[in-house]
Amino acid sequence: SLRFDSVTQPNIEADDTMGIIQTADDVDSIIVTVDKDLLQIPGKMYNPVKKTFHETTPEQGWHLFLTQWLTGDSVDGYPGIKGVGPKKAEKILEEADDPVRAIVDLYEEKGYDWEFCKTQAQFAMMLTAERWDPDRQEPLLWEPPTYES
Repeated sequence: SLRFDSVTQPNIEADDTMGIIQTADDVDSIIVTVDKDLLQIPGKMYNPVKKTFHETTPEQGWHLFLTQWLTGDSVDGYPGIKGVGPKKAEKILEEADDPVRAIVDLYEEKGYDWEFCKTQAQFAMMLTAERWDPDRQEPLLWEPPTYES
């Protein structure tokens, strides 16, 4: 019979636990999942339903995060910016010299407050080893920079 080690983390989702493990310095791993959100995490991933293997670069992972910050994710329960889907998000990111600023500015232009903008980013961003405090067993939440208008 096959036996595998397993890891759990209190108070966070399994996908975030996989992101933390995948990005730890001393771990060689492959994430096995059908969850597209984990394509944010640099490294190897296998989708057992599609039978596809993918290796995500840090740049590709960051791009997916920015896209999800714009579009939201109804499955995960956060809306992003109303009316911004994947095609519109891609256009925004392609045209922006500073994509983070463009996203922050767009949230403001659409009438969303800073807390909503920041919270959408935090919902969209998967946890990694650098964004996890192992001593306190809690996430280190990323915040977009604030800009003077």
